[in-house]
Amino acid sequence: MRKTILSTLTFVALLFISQNTAAQNKSDLLFYVSAGGFTTSANAEKLLTTKGANTVYANVGIGEIYDSSSQLYSAVSLQWLLGRRNIQFESGLGVGIGFEETELFPDFEIGLRYQKPKKGWLLRGGVGFPELIYFSLGYGF
Repeated sequence: MRKTILSTLTFVALLFISQNTAAQNKSDLLFYVSAGGFTTSANAEKLLTTKGANTVYANVGIGEIYDSSSQLYSAVSLQWLLGRRNIQFESGLGVGIGFEETELFPDFEIGLRYQKPKKGWLLRGGVGFPELIYFSLGYGF
């Protein structure tokens, strides 16, 4: 378990320390909170690359799953956005780890994102796992 947590923290540190090679017209760093069918979470995203209508962010989040027993979890994923305007299609794929039961599970979502190209508010909504249906509110820098 310690190796997993240490690996996750190292990955996150490298993402936020690394130099941005993406275009300057996108928010470089995003923070948002999400609420879903059985979860709440806080997330951070770092811009990795953008080319034309495609944008890729690295995401790390920590949250809580509410089922028969409440459980803390962390997730790391890649978010792919498609679109040149403020409203974009988004999909994400990654892995989550539950802290109490030390189990790995898939983390994925498909939805829409409202995000201005430069700094500003962002709204997300869609379906995914473990959230089922989710809504998010955040800010990009």
